[in-house]
Amino acid sequence: MLTWTRWIFVTWQSTLVAAAPMMFAKWASEFKAHSNQLPLFNQERSNSVGGDPNIRYYHSHWKLDAGREEALLIEATPPPCSTWNFQLYVTPSMPTTFSLRIVDGG
Repeated sequence: MLTWTRWIFVTWQSTLVAAAPMMFAKWASEFKAHSNQLPLFNQERSNSVGGDPNIRYYHSHWKLDAGREEALLIEATPPPCSTWNFQLYVTPSMPTTFSLRIVDGG
């Protein structure tokens, strides 16, 4: 039986499922304003949509010229903390010659 409380919860979940992809799609289009750079994401904006205030996010967009055989090389020094991660999303428009190599210097 669907109670009022359960209905509100299901409605909230449905809204989140529908809104999250739209929000990230909007953000992704905004990242093109600073292609090939990696600026710190606005912390207040992140917090306003449920981001962890103790986590710093960097988001961007890269544009490579396949005709020039360009490659995206990411070099990073992990911050002084107990845990960190790096996420790279590849869109369906990326060429099939995509490869990833991780070198751990630690």
